[in-house]
Amino acid sequence: MRYWTRMLTMVWCMACCALAAWSQVTINGTVVDEAGQPIEFATVRILGTAIGVNTDLKGQYELKVAERDTLMVEFSCIGYATVTRQLVKPKGTVTINPKLYEKRCNWVRFRSLNTRSRPTRCRALIWMPSGARPMPAATAWRLC
Repeated sequence: MRYWTRMLTMVWCMACCALAAWSQVTINGTVVDEAGQPIEFATVRILGTAIGVNTDLKGQYELKVAERDTLMVEFSCIGYATVTRQLVKPKGTVTINPKLYEKRCNWVRFRSLNTRSRPTRCRALIWMPSGARPMPAATAWRLC
């Protein structure tokens, strides 16, 4: 009798652990720009993990993640500002439809200061986010 009680208790504990490990949260939605148009191939990822996906041609995505107390979801795409959303104790299916805004950028022109060793036609136009420090001129001419 004692043997079967132990076995039943052990099976019950294993079943509870398995159910706890399988509880997942599904995060889905559509990533759009400020005009409401879907953004193709935007990156959606869970911060602190290796879990992430890209949006499809309609801007839609779906992630499945193990349940946690807090999840940080990051949405990013080249040319757009990164958006982060925090989910507190998510359960079941959560829909997030973020709107990404374009980054405001400055165009910076670099030239080599040493015109004797390099031809004067060696110039480069480099895209830099606003607020970034420009590179030294000695580094810039290498991009030509």
